Amino acid sequence: MKSIFKKFLVASVAAGSLIFIPQLYNSDTVQAANRRTSNTTETETPKRSTNFQAKRLSAEEEYKKGVKFYQKIQYEDAIICFSNAIQKDPSMVEAYEYRARSYEKLQQYNAALADCNKVIEFKPNDSACYSARGNIYFGMKNYDAAVADYTKAIKLNTYNNCTGYYHARGVAYYYLKQYNAAIADLSESIKRNNAAGGCQTYYYRAKTYEILKQYDAAIADYTKAIERDPDQSTYYYDRGLVYVMVNNYDAAIADYTKNIELRPNSYNTYCNRGNVYTMKKQYDEAIADYSKAIELNPKFIEAYYNRATVYSMMKNYYAAILDYSEIMIIDYKYVSAHYGRGMAYYNSQQYDKAISDFTRVVEFKPDYASAYYYLGKCYQAVNKTEKANKNFAKARELGYNG
Repeated sequence: MKSIFKKFLVASVAAGSLIFIPQLYNSDTVQAANRRTSNTTETETPKRSTNFQAKRLSAEEEYKKGVKFYQKIQYEDAIICFSNAIQKDPSMVEAYEYRARSYEKLQQYNAALADCNKVIEFKPNDSACYSARGNIYFGMKNYDAAVADYTKAIKLNTYNNCTGYYHARGVAYYYLKQYNAAIADLSESIKRNNAAGGCQTYYYRAKTYEILKQYDAAIADYTKAIERDPDQSTYYYDRGLVYVMVNNYDAAIADYTKNIELRPNSYNTYCNRGNVYTMKKQYDEAIADYSKAIELNPKFIEAYYNRATVYSMMKNYYAAILDYSEIMIIDYKYVSAHYGRGMAYYNSQQYDKAISDFTRVVEFKPDYASAYYYLGKCYQAVNKTEKANKNFAKARELGYNG
């Protein structure tokens, strides 16, 4: 019987950003169960004792029940059934395979690994078994072990289709920060798929190119991924980041807008689009986006900080002070908020309040040179010359001359 690990499926975990974990299991569980209980065989099997066949039938029933539970995403119940099947028939390799999958779904990786090792004992020359164990190592973040198993799968090449194996190994290399190796494997996966490639393969190669600052290549691959899956919001988000890197702000805004269309509650995207509007000096649009981000996440410090910065650029110091103060409620030790509010107070000639904020800054961060400089400016403004000179001297000592 061919392994139920024959094909591959790439699963994703979305949490603001996309992470793909290579999965090389066969998703066709119904056919697997049917094959297991088929009444026709290619060769006649030896007859066994009535007692053995009774136990075997019971194992088959437990296995089929386990498959149904697995299909219903009831992994704990599935594990019980597969364990019963194994107890009744320790040679039922499919039960070990499915139990390994169930354990992996529950992130019980050590148990999954033990079952996968058992499967390899039964089928030591089956490439899919090694790729399945590679997936488990990947889930454990043991990327070196994952690479070793994917390499073994490629060498055995039981099914004459290594496209998924190269993809999985390329992703593992990506997380090992072996970027050239990652690009080589991801490119080989695309090549073996007749240049069609899966969207995830293009996506990971794009991310790798981005890290290597090969931005044109990254944009091209993100675009390929989008062509294959135009409803995947993360592709637009990440391509938008690269467009910012190459100063193509209009394209970045378009991608962030598409991301928001697909994920209207993405406060990070609103904040990023606000940043691009700020770069384009479209301050009203920037403030609108930061405000929406704050509405979606009232404790989003970055959005408050960036909105305060824009308010300061617009000389709306009162609004800036309110935002910096809100940050301090969320995190009092957020040094940049104290500094920013100090600057807003300084620019609005509220020198005593500015002195208080800059003093707090140098207490938190004694090497903050510009804070000493503006302390000096504030003391100078209120005619405290000695304190002013002392702080100017400290700023110069730290390399800041205003």
